[in-house]
Amino acid sequence: MHVENMYGSSGHAALLPWFAPKALFNADAAAGGPARRACTENTRGELISRLKQWACDTSNSSPIFWLSGMAGTGKSTVAYTLCQHWRSEHRLGASFFCSRNDEKARSRTFIIPTIVRQLLPISSPFARSVVDVDIDVVIPASDCHVEELLVKPWLSAMGSKSEEKLPMVVVIDALDEIEGNDHGPQLIKQLIQAVSASETRLRGLKFFVTSRPHPRIKEECSSIDGKAVYRMEEIAPKEAVEDGYSSMLQLLCTTFALPTFPLSARQQQKRLDTLLKSGVGAKVPNSEHGIDSLYNTILTQALPNIGPEVETSKRVLYAVVTTRRPLTVSDLAPLVVDDTTEEADEEAVCNSLGLFHAVLYISPRDKCIYTYHKSFTDFILD
Repeated sequence: MHVENMYGSSGHAALLPWFAPKALFNADAAAGGPARRACTENTRGELISRLKQWACDTSNSSPIFWLSGMAGTGKSTVAYTLCQHWRSEHRLGASFFCSRNDEKARSRTFIIPTIVRQLLPISSPFARSVVDVDIDVVIPASDCHVEELLVKPWLSAMGSKSEEKLPMVVVIDALDEIEGNDHGPQLIKQLIQAVSASETRLRGLKFFVTSRPHPRIKEECSSIDGKAVYRMEEIAPKEAVEDGYSSMLQLLCTTFALPTFPLSARQQQKRLDTLLKSGVGAKVPNSEHGIDSLYNTILTQALPNIGPEVETSKRVLYAVVTTRRPLTVSDLAPLVVDDTTEEADEEAVCNSLGLFHAVLYISPRDKCIYTYHKSFTDFILD
C-alpha cells in the first residue's frame, strides 16, 4: 500500500490532532508571524561546515549533535539554515522549532507526534509500522513517545534494510523553550538512551538539537560525544559581531521608527549603531550585555516619566511576557486596569503597544500579541 493512500488510516488520522504546524522550521512566514531567517552570508561557516560533515558521516559519529548557547546568539538561525540545506538535499526528516509563543510549539506532547507525522511520507515501511501503534494509548503518556511512537516503528521498518544511505536529519530547536522545567531534559534524555541502546538501533536517522545551556539539559547532554557538541561562544569574535549585528538589524531595526516617522535603511543602521554604543562600549552586540543595553535603551525611550498613565503601559508589557498563552487586545485590556471596578480600556492598551513597537507586535494571523525575539522575554524576567 502506498503511503499517500494510508493517511486515512486510523493510526495516521489519530496523529493529526497532535501535529504542531507552527513548529515547522519554515512555518512562521506562512502563518503571519515574524519570519525566521538564515545566517548572514559568509558567517557561521566553520560551524555550518562541521554540522554538514556530521550529518553525512555514516561511520562512528554521534547520532545526536547538541548546539548550545545563550539567548540571541543565533542558534535558531543556524538551525534554520541547516533545515534549508538538508531539505534541498532531500535529507530533512523533520523539524520542530519550540516556541513559548504557541501552545503546541511549547508543549512536549506535540514534539514526537509532529516529527513522526513528517517522517511518514519519507518512508513507506515506517508509515506502515506507525499504523500498528495504538495512538490513543501512547499519546497521553508522553514518556512513551520516543520509544513507542518513534524508535520501535523506525526499528521495525529499517532493521532489515542492508543498503547504506545518508541518514535523514531531525532538527529540534530551542529545547529549553518547552513548557515545564523538566520536560526538555527528559526528552533529550530519552533520545540519548534510545540511540545509544544499540549502534544500529536508529540507523538512517540523526538528531540535531539546540538549546540554551539549561543545567539539566547540560547534564543530560554530557554523555554525547564531545565532537558532536558545540557551544556558540566558540565562534570567532569577529564572526559573532558581524552576524550578531546583522541579526539585531533585521529583528529590531525595521521597527525603530515611529509609524508616523519612517526611517530609511541608512537611518535605521545609524539608529542601531547609537543604541548599541549606548552603555555598551566595544562589547559584542549579540552578547547578553549588548542585548540588555539595547533593550534598556528601547524601554527608556518607550516609557517616559509622564505621569501615572505609564503604569498601564508597564502592566501591558509585563502581562504580555508572563501570560501562559498569547493574548489579544480585548483579552489583555481587563487584566491591566488600575482597579477591578474600572471598565477595560482597549484604546489605552493599543497606545501602550504602540510605545513598544520595537519589541512587541500584533500578529495579523490571530490578532494576538507577541515579542519579536525570545531574548526580550528573558530580559524582562531576569
